[in-house]
Amino acid sequence: MPTIPHQESPTMPEPTQIPRRPPLHRDRLEAFERVRRAVASGTSTFAIDHGENRRTSDRAAEIVRALESDKTATVRRGGGADVTRVLVTMAGRRLAVARDAGGVALFPLDGPMRVVDRPQRWDADVDLARQDRRGLVRAMAPDEYDDDTRAGSAVTVVLDPVVDWPTHPVYEARRHSAGDAIRVWEVFTLDGESHGLLLMMENGFHGVEPCGAVSPEVSPGAAAWQIVMNG
Repeated sequence: MPTIPHQESPTMPEPTQIPRRPPLHRDRLEAFERVRRAVASGTSTFAIDHGENRRTSDRAAEIVRALESDKTATVRRGGGADVTRVLVTMAGRRLAVARDAGGVALFPLDGPMRVVDRPQRWDADVDLARQDRRGLVRAMAPDEYDDDTRAGSAVTVVLDPVVDWPTHPVYEARRHSAGDAIRVWEVFTLDGESHGLLLMMENGFHGVEPCGAVSPEVSPGAAAWQIVMNG
C-alpha cells in the first residue's frame, strides 16, 4: 500500500487579545468625587457599598476599577463581600487638593487622570501654531450649517497639548496616518471628558475621534465641535 506522507498539523494562530475597555467617564468622575470628599473630610479611607442587586454591584465594581485605573486609590483587603474598602493614594490626595484649589480635572483616553491649572481662554483668531500651552476655545458647527444651528451649537472645550505625538497610542496604533501634524491637542469638555484629538495640519485641522474617524475642517473650532458631537 502506498504510504501517506506525514503532514505537519497546521499551527493555530495565537488568540487575539481584546483590550479591556477603559472605565466610563461617569465612573471616573464618581470615583474621583469620592476621593475628593474623603480628602476634604480629613480621611484616607472610605467604603464602596456594592448594593443589593446586580446593577448596583456592577456599578460599584466599575467605580473601583476607575479608582485603580486613575491611580487615585487602592483596594484594601477585608472589606467583606458587600463592601470594598479603599485607601486614597498620595497621588489621589494631591489631585483632590489641586481640584479644590480651583484646578480643572482632565480624564484622558490613554492614561490616568490629572488636575491642571485653569486654562486661559483663547480668542477666535489665535495663532495655534504658536501655542504650546493648553487653552479654552469656542467650538462651533462648521459654516455649512445654517445660522440658527451654528448660533446654538457653541460649546467651550479645553485643548491640552500632546507633547510627544509620535509616541502617542493613537499614532502608534496607526488610527491616524498623518505623521506630519504641526501640533496635536487632546480635546476635553469642561467636565473633563476626552472626546479625541485635534491635529493642526498644513491645510487645516483634523478632528480624530477615539474610534479613529477623522473630520477634516478649515477651523479648529469646527473640527473640535465635530468630535464632541460625534462622541
